[in-house]
Amino acid sequence: MRHYEYVLHEVFTFNTLEDFWKMQNNVYTTSEVISNTDYLMFKKHIKPEWEDPANKSGGKWVITLPIEEDFEEECDEAWTNLLLHIVGGLFSYEQMELINGVIYSIRDKHQRMSIWCNVNPNSNEEHKKTLLQIGKLFKKLVQLPAKYKFLYQLHEKALCHDLDNEAKL
Repeated sequence: MRHYEYVLHEVFTFNTLEDFWKMQNNVYTTSEVISNTDYLMFKKHIKPEWEDPANKSGGKWVITLPIEEDFEEECDEAWTNLLLHIVGGLFSYEQMELINGVIYSIRDKHQRMSIWCNVNPNSNEEHKKTLLQIGKLFKKLVQLPAKYKFLYQLHEKALCHDLDNEAKL
């Protein structure tokens, strides 16, 4: 039996807004890529894996969206807004300390956008408050219809395939 491993290839690293725009203006939009593609943007030296030490005790805010032909433009815009707020420093310092990265996944039946964080909301009240602020800002930024739910999933539970959702917005 063969085991297939998820292989990551770093495509672009940037340190300035100018470098970010060089990348952003030369990549496919989310509506132009094929299924089973992920767009990832993470802090340097953090792998977008549950098992990475920086992610292991954390979780992610996630929204899952159906594949609909008339919804592509809104999804592209939502992803771009999220990236601009991450790169542009529009999340607070406290929020950015908890955010490790963002992912946009395209699959055959759905699309998923997520913000990966490095703490469990049950670790302390301050983290819980900051994570809730991140989730609320995420929801506000992407401006998607209210019928789509934003959920916080713990990575430790995902590792065990026990995907209950800690918080809902």
